[in-house]
Amino acid sequence: MKHWLRSVDSDEIDRTGKIPAAIHENLVALGAFGMQIDPAFGGLGLSQIEYNMIMKLIASRDVNLTALISAHQTIALVLQNFGTEDQKKQYVPRLANGAMAAFALSENDAGADPSKISASVQELPDGDGFMLNGEKVWTPNANAAAFFVVIAKHDTAGERSAFIVDANSDGVEIAHSNQFMGMRALDNCVIRFTNVQIPSENLLWEKGKGSALAQITENYGRMALPACAAGSAKTCLEIARSWAAERKQWGRYLGHHESIAHKIANIAGYTFAMDAVADLAAKMTDNEPDIRMETAIAKLYNTEAVWGIIDDTLQIRSGRGYETAESQKNRGEQPVPVERLMRDWRISTIVHGSSEMMRVSIASEVLGKHYQKTSLLFDRKTSRKSKFAALPGFLTYYLQWYAKLALSVSIFPKYRSFGLNWQSMYAFCGAHIVKRPGIHFTAFYDTATRLEKKSERFWVDWWILRQNYLLLPP
Repeated sequence: MKHWLRSVDSDEIDRTGKIPAAIHENLVALGAFGMQIDPAFGGLGLSQIEYNMIMKLIASRDVNLTALISAHQTIALVLQNFGTEDQKKQYVPRLANGAMAAFALSENDAGADPSKISASVQELPDGDGFMLNGEKVWTPNANAAAFFVVIAKHDTAGERSAFIVDANSDGVEIAHSNQFMGMRALDNCVIRFTNVQIPSENLLWEKGKGSALAQITENYGRMALPACAAGSAKTCLEIARSWAAERKQWGRYLGHHESIAHKIANIAGYTFAMDAVADLAAKMTDNEPDIRMETAIAKLYNTEAVWGIIDDTLQIRSGRGYETAESQKNRGEQPVPVERLMRDWRISTIVHGSSEMMRVSIASEVLGKHYQKTSLLFDRKTSRKSKFAALPGFLTYYLQWYAKLALSVSIFPKYRSFGLNWQSMYAFCGAHIVKRPGIHFTAFYDTATRLEKKSERFWVDWWILRQNYLLLPP
């Protein structure tokens, strides 16, 4: 893979907005489209950590390719884990052999919230299938897809379900090819479904499980993004170091100027941390059944970190960072695609859940148990009788909770083997100190629904509390 990637002309892909057929054929030959597919279906059967290592390598060259593979791999995992045996046999081997699939979820009025989906299905009178109508926007791999996984609502019950729709079915139309600031070979389209008939056996998972499957699919897609960010961060580190050792200003190499040295040190530090975050999340994915919060944290941290790294890399490259690689090449210089990296990665804090959505999601996961325990007591609409009834359970839970917080401080010596005893104690105790006022704020904001609306205020107040309570060690 590493040797082959050197032959990929990313500037041509960016300029034409298309991934050449030869690249697709090479990816098929390398098994890239079946990396996480079970060997029984013709795949490589890689673990998440192994898959992420390859995605880092590909992202270090061209993120258009990671988007192509990731969107495809996500559907393969969904079908492999939630499809019927017949569906697995019919579709998964095709995916391993390079047939493309696309996930049709987003609509004009439904992005991160599947409950707003308007695309609808009606059961056919004979009960032997469904009829699909609606329009989906921002569907990746749409032009090349052999079939789509579509989330639609039932007209009668209002439930949402997932369906496998053949791209060659009557009534399926690619209505528009979307054009973007970056990742210009994304093959992202608007798909229109008009009276498309779907066999009943193409219902994916179960009726009414569409919203759940949409969230699972988003989580699958989110798993590779931190690794891709780490791969591109390593490219930025290489660019920054090389330029700082080559370029002279005011009689000194750029790397000898303190401000530039600080930027390079920050890039190196964040890149190392991003690598660790991506690897840890991947290992947890292989061993834990539910790591929604961990993948959200990894996605949030790495995508925001890589954006800062690219910005610093462009600043170090100065005018050449702002200039396109093709322009540099045409005037006889070594083409360095920092400008393209910035365009390509701007989407990362939006796709698979925006940074704002991730913060709300993380807060909801962390505080979910506390919502349950405090909602009745602090909800102004709850009667006094209901509050008194909930009080014993509330007191029992929080007396135990506070006791555990107080006693758990003594656990810190288990980190002694790392040689960071004081630092570990400080971080461990500080986290507990900040945890208490954070929980207190959940009572102030009543319930999870209010937290979603108050999320910005919540995190500002949390930061103030952190500054006041978590004092720096001497």
